[in-house]
Amino acid sequence: MEKLENEQKDNVQNSFEKKSGLNEWIMIVLCVILLSAAAYISFNIDTLYKNFRNFPKIYQSKTRQTSEDIQDEFAPYMKNLQHKIKQNWNPPKSTTSNSVELLFHIAKDGRLLSYKILKSSGSEETDQAAIDALKQSAPFEELPKSYKNNSITVQFHFDYNVFQNDKLKGTQSKRSGK
Repeated sequence: MEKLENEQKDNVQNSFEKKSGLNEWIMIVLCVILLSAAAYISFNIDTLYKNFRNFPKIYQSKTRQTSEDIQDEFAPYMKNLQHKIKQNWNPPKSTTSNSVELLFHIAKDGRLLSYKILKSSGSEETDQAAIDALKQSAPFEELPKSYKNNSITVQFHFDYNVFQNDKLKGTQSKRSGK
């Protein structure tokens, strides 16, 4: 009888140890899944930030309109504005990547009121090309009728990216299967 009781205790203990080992594996798998999910979310947030960095930003004086209202009504306006300016953007050829940021004011009727270089590229020619693109694009569409102020301030980012030939050739080789 005592032998049977000892066997039952051993079976219970072995069963507990097997379940404990299984629980450890489940915890490890869950940790790997959580870390993978965190990395994925982090990558997507970084990608979203990079995409939004190049979207024009709107600044406004104090008003009763909420920022959500302004973003909703200005999203199509900003998309058109960005497209129009980018069509006129003809930066000088360069061996290095450059970026320029302009800050400018648009009147309710679409006139360009003023502008200034917020962040220079370090190249006068590239900076001037950004200013020329802005001037050639004006006048702009009228501001949305529901917008209450007389003007908006826009921060616009121009990028000129240079890719090295060996990187470009590697990309072309991958696409063509070579």
